[in-house]
Amino acid sequence: MFEIFPKLWEIISEAKPIEQIGLILGLIPIVGTIWGLVYARIGMRSARQQLTNANERIKILEQNRDDAIRAQKAAEAERDALSPDHWLRVAYKEQAQGNEEKAMAVLAQGFAVVRAGMAHTALALAGDHLGQVIGPDRAFHLTEGERFARIATLLDPDDPDAAALAEEAAMERIDDGEDVDIPELHASHLPSDPSEAKQLIQTLCNHADRKMREGHYQLGHRLARRAVLVSRRAGQYDQEEGCRARFWVAQMLRFKGDSRAVADIIAALLSSTERVMGAEHRHVLSVRCLEAQNLRSLGEYEAAREKVTALLPIHERVLGAEHPHVLVTRYLEARILDDLGEYQTAREKIIALLPVIERVLGAEHMDVLDTRHLEAHILNNLGEYEAAREKIIALLPIHERVLGAEHPYVLGTRHLEIKILNSLGEYEAAREKITTLLPIRERVMGADHPRVIDTRITRDKILANIAQGDAPATPAD
Repeated sequence: MFEIFPKLWEIISEAKPIEQIGLILGLIPIVGTIWGLVYARIGMRSARQQLTNANERIKILEQNRDDAIRAQKAAEAERDALSPDHWLRVAYKEQAQGNEEKAMAVLAQGFAVVRAGMAHTALALAGDHLGQVIGPDRAFHLTEGERFARIATLLDPDDPDAAALAEEAAMERIDDGEDVDIPELHASHLPSDPSEAKQLIQTLCNHADRKMREGHYQLGHRLARRAVLVSRRAGQYDQEEGCRARFWVAQMLRFKGDSRAVADIIAALLSSTERVMGAEHRHVLSVRCLEAQNLRSLGEYEAAREKVTALLPIHERVLGAEHPHVLVTRYLEARILDDLGEYQTAREKIIALLPVIERVLGAEHMDVLDTRHLEAHILNNLGEYEAAREKIIALLPIHERVLGAEHPYVLGTRHLEIKILNSLGEYEAAREKITTLLPIRERVMGADHPRVIDTRITRDKILANIAQGDAPATPAD
């Protein structure tokens, strides 16, 4: 098409000037027509490309739609597979058509799909309820725990954990004076052979100890209670292994804040352990140390001091002055002195204890970190607030790294930091930190735990100081 233009130009250039004007005027409509055709052709190409692009987009949208429909159908199928109502509808439809065997197969297949999940859920609920049977809601939690344990055993008769929880509920009923002829005990998964029971009790107590150190007191309590059940089953409740298991139950209850229940257990446990092991056996001494710790938790500081004063020389003579258990007793002595307001004496005890306990256990052992926490606490009580702050600032990152940010001991150190800030008159900083700490401590330890209640008291003091514009606290505060 475009080869005509050179020829036209040649004709125009050879023509006379007056003719050139005429030729040019005559060519204008022709050129316009040609350019119109060119633009039309270009437009057609563009339209074809746009149509092609549109078709491709339509294909993509159709593919996305099909994928979405398939995903929705798959989700509906998955939902239906987990829905008993769906199985029943399908089964009823098959029955209506006379397909009884197919209807039963549908129900059996559907039940098999969800049975494992239902069994695990029932088992978890049983364990949760049976972990709370000590307290005012014992009857409710025992009933619910037993119900879910039975459901779990029916769903999975071969699951030893489900059978053990059913037996645990049965043993709790025995403790409440109910009929001992309970079916679960006839096919027990707890060993009755003393040697097997001894090994299992030791394992459970070791696990309880580890969970205590990790700050998982509820789980530790359940492990210790399982050890007591094993001792009952094997006839060792008042023997050495049974006494160990009962000790760990009491220890877990103390960390959970139930000091009254601990006192009841210790009253019966001490006579059993002394009779079986002898008055100066290391385990008996541990029970006596726990007794002093619990008296302190009950606020009976003078009685706790008397127990520790009598225990410490025996502990040192039997185990040696630097045995870890003896060092814990020395720590307890300083703690009780602090409770009694004898801060300077408590400080002297801690200053003497720290280098020994660090050398014996290592600088980052949790008992060493707890001792350093007590040192900062005593300094705060002595009115040496800046020194206390320095100690806690150095301790807190180590405590968090070693134990984890939400370990109960670490939360206690954060609480002490807030108390020191309050003592220094830095009320806004203290309020900001306690606002963050309190919900975490409630979640980790429970809303009614004594340490959580103490945290609320600290919060109220801080808020009162802010409202009144008080000066920094004095040591007497």
